[in-house]
Amino acid sequence: MIRSFIAIDLPESVRRDLAQLQERLRRVGAPVSWGRPQGIHLTLKFLGDIDPDLVPAIGAELRAITVHQAPFRLQPKTCGAFPGLNQIRVPWVGLDGHLDTLKALQERIETALEHFGFPPEKRPFKAHLTLGRVKGPGRERALQGALLDCRNFQSEAFDVTGLVLYRSELSPHGARYSALERAPFGG
Repeated sequence: MIRSFIAIDLPESVRRDLAQLQERLRRVGAPVSWGRPQGIHLTLKFLGDIDPDLVPAIGAELRAITVHQAPFRLQPKTCGAFPGLNQIRVPWVGLDGHLDTLKALQERIETALEHFGFPPEKRPFKAHLTLGRVKGPGRERALQGALLDCRNFQSEAFDVTGLVLYRSELSPHGARYSALERAPFGG
């Protein structure tokens, strides 16, 4: 079985900005497992463990979705946390730009993958870039203050030009991602 998800890649310039933001947040000393900047991506659908034989079919399904999709722009902007700043579990960066286009694309992915047996996500889609995951209690107020100070964060806007089906391999040193299939926009 292959642990996998569908995501949008980020340009290196955005990853550099996110790395600087993580470093700023890391300084407060909260017990957070910070994601590696090169691994940050915009997840559209987590698939979980899939049969390796399904990979080509899922890739073909994604390409059928993206063949008529025009590129659109997104911009990483502002900071927040799930479930909220009063109980931080996942610090994140939000997105601005063509969010209606992004949501429609995400909904097409959900619908297209139902016939493979992947149930639709019950929670509403909230476009975000995960910066890390809180490991336990400690320094909550400091982290909350740092996230509030980062509300004006923004990185450069970028063009979204395709989707990636990723493999996720978990290790004690964090998750490692590798592309299994790519689905460029416009064919």
